[in-house]
Amino acid sequence: MTNLAQYESITLREELSIKDIYSIHYFEYSKDFIYEGESHDFWELLFVDFGSIEVTANTQTIPLKKGEMIFHKPNEFHALRADGKVAPNLIVISFKCDAPCMHFFENQIITIDNNENFYLGQLIAEAKRTFYTPLNNPLICKLNRYSQTTFGSEQIIKTSLELMLINIFRRLAPRDNTQFAPSTPPDEFPEQRYDADEPDRTISEQACP
Repeated sequence: MTNLAQYESITLREELSIKDIYSIHYFEYSKDFIYEGESHDFWELLFVDFGSIEVTANTQTIPLKKGEMIFHKPNEFHALRADGKVAPNLIVISFKCDAPCMHFFENQIITIDNNENFYLGQLIAEAKRTFYTPLNNPLICKLNRYSQTTFGSEQIIKTSLELMLINIFRRLAPRDNTQFAPSTPPDEFPEQRYDADEPDRTISEQACP
């Protein structure tokens, strides 16, 4: 009699996991828009899909242009203003993640690549199908679900955000990525920016069917 193979499962490791999302916004500001700022105990990313803006992070003022993304770590004061010339399109996503690898994203300003642009567009498209909260109102602080949503829509939002962050980390983190703490002082952003090829399409073009 042949002995049956003794199978043993493994538990897949998760380097980061996001279960709580506080806000998802996609909107066009007026060219003279000014947001006085806030701070909170969770992460926030801001992406410029069109135009340019001026971001305040703690005491620093940082210009951002199309294709660039900035990460605000928990409890970091942040504000923004439009440049007075062009009405910018912005994506803002706030979420909770306590994974050690998130230290890499502290003080980061990056240019996203086409893969990351795809994940971000997928996230925005699913959010429009999932939440009736207007994504173009930056003052709304809670997402509200439709009573009936497409199967797996929230999971796609979760995995799209995770995949984008994983792709950024793989692309830009030092090879010796056991050290996640930033090399710059906590209140200073690096002069160097991580560049990538500018995405072919804006998120609004990608998210629209």
